Amino acid sequence: MNRLCGILESFTEQKGILRLFVRLSSNECVQILLLEESEFAEKLLEKPLEIGFKESNLVVATSLKGSQNTFSAEILGITQDTLFARISLKSAFCEPINALCPLAFIEENALKVGDCIDWHIPENEIMVFSETK
Repeated sequence: MNRLCGILESFTEQKGILRLFVRLSSNECVQILLLEESEFAEKLLEKPLEIGFKESNLVVATSLKGSQNTFSAEILGITQDTLFARISLKSAFCEPINALCPLAFIEENALKVGDCIDWHIPENEIMVFSETK
């Protein structure tokens, strides 16, 4: 499980669906969709919180354009088995992020440690864990 810390900057609501805007330490913004009432977000507004996402829920590509929650990173490590590859990524705003991807993605793009790729977190795959201490 990947985890990031940020501040809930703002939110919008429509019929019980919230879109949260979380500002990370690097000034990057992450958008999150939640099925919650606005009272949930109001209590967390302008406060630190922790968000998380599974390594299997990340989209990785050699280039991603035009979508929210897309960031660039350097490959720190690649571990392969017969079906999948686990990539450790270095981003400017967090501890290494881990992504699980098809082995073919690594092989077809001849990716190696030190290469840069893009990663994307779908906003409906992010969880709010708790306020940080």
